[in-house]
Amino acid sequence: MFEIYDRLIADAEGIPPLIEMTPAQARAMITPMAMARYASPAVPDVEIRTKTFASGLQALVHTSRTAVEGRKIIFLHGGGWVFLSPQVYRRLCGVIAARCQAQVIAPFYPQSAEAPYPQALNVLLDFVRSLRHGVPPIVIGDSAGANMALVLALKAPEAIGRLGLIYGVFDDDFSTDSHIVNGAGRHPLSSLEMRWFWHQYAAHKDFPNGRPWEARPLRGPLDELKVPAVIATAEHDCLRDDSLALYEMLKSHGKDVALHDWPDLYHGCILHDTFVPEVRPLLNRFLDDVMDHQKGD
Repeated sequence: MFEIYDRLIADAEGIPPLIEMTPAQARAMITPMAMARYASPAVPDVEIRTKTFASGLQALVHTSRTAVEGRKIIFLHGGGWVFLSPQVYRRLCGVIAARCQAQVIAPFYPQSAEAPYPQALNVLLDFVRSLRHGVPPIVIGDSAGANMALVLALKAPEAIGRLGLIYGVFDDDFSTDSHIVNGAGRHPLSSLEMRWFWHQYAAHKDFPNGRPWEARPLRGPLDELKVPAVIATAEHDCLRDDSLALYEMLKSHGKDVALHDWPDLYHGCILHDTFVPEVRPLLNRFLDDVMDHQKGD
């Protein structure tokens, strides 16, 4: 995998270390780079349009030519609550739409630190609650998007059908084995960078008694989760133990949950399927499980 890391370092040439930038600087430098690297090529037979929904939130809507009527997936993108965008994930959302024969809706949620916790979460709650007609949508998220997807399912279970959670950040505990093993900066996403993201989203100074569970849902009422969940982890991710702990806790509560543990991969890899051949087969199996997962499988 280190040849892949060399490519990622080369892609980011000229961009200062994340922890030395402000959120606005990071957004201005990293999002365009990611857009140029990962948003293309377009996926055949998937139409993309921009739509403003009843809640007022704008989203990119990806509709597969083979989409099943009424089958909707909300995709919440990662980027540490700070950067990236539905535009960066445009190709990936097309892949999801085609694989799942669905319409994929990727909302432009407000980003931190300009819109810190709970602003994005509240906007997304209004959004999912406004989609009351028909079958409740599946919600898939990666990284910070997975964090918010889980919170949405706990706070608005009537509005969500299933969950797909890809290498999510579910707690702010930096003493886990995965932070110790994978967080030193050798792999994409370091523990220092994750601390920077947390500071932008929910700074300690604003929560002297600890961040609320809605920011770190591993500490939330997981026994109340009412929808099936499929969780994916990456072996070399400092956040891996967040997902493993979530899986074990949901399993202990008798919840409908499945785990996909991706070997030899790293945080952010789902955007790299065009040059990391291991990614697409694993992503496809994950998506198939999200679509087909039933209790007892």
